[in-house]
Amino acid sequence: MIRRGIRAVGAGQDLDYRILTNGAAVPTYSHDRVIPGIAPAATPAADRQLLREVARDVVAETVKHGLA
Repeated sequence: MIRRGIRAVGAGQDLDYRILTNGAAVPTYSHDRVIPGIAPAATPAADRQLLREVARDVVAETVKHGLA
């Protein structure tokens, strides 16, 4: 999200985040979540990819539902 925002601002675009309002604090999410039942992938590279996908899904869900 941060990378996309930096690129958007660099390209002169508006940030399309519904959480941003004039002068309001930007909520951040910093907590741990345990996701049981995820088996390791077959290779270290595949496992890193799986962990990234799971992490992105968790962040997307957190932002969508406003959980903090």
